[in-house]
Amino acid sequence: MTYECNSFFYKYIEDNKDKSLKYGVWDCFIFVKGIHKTSIGDEFKGNYKYKKEYFERLKEIGFTTIKSYCDEKLITIENKQLKRTDIVIYKDALGLCDGINSIFLNKKGYTFVKTNLVDKGYRCHK
Repeated sequence: MTYECNSFFYKYIEDNKDKSLKYGVWDCFIFVKGIHKTSIGDEFKGNYKYKKEYFERLKEIGFTTIKSYCDEKLITIENKQLKRTDIVIYKDALGLCDGINSIFLNKKGYTFVKTNLVDKGYRCHK
């Protein structure tokens, strides 16, 4: 099971490494949903085209930040307990934990941040 999960995770990361950030099409919510087939972000998909609209959409559904959204929708995990595929936040961006490093979207491709430096971590299920 772990091998299959890792295989899917790395295939997903590899297959999407050259995509350009485009709000509402390929952004942090869509990136995370590609691994976590949950309801997180469903109310966002396709409802905005610009960063400003993304934050306006958050406010429309009752949240002031992406962190407040995740705090309500997901299970909070301490940084030292994060594992591969967990959801992480760093500087108001969602990403995916890959162990020592976490992966975030940038304008074209990925940015890597040491997992112990992320602002907060989450898990979709127990």
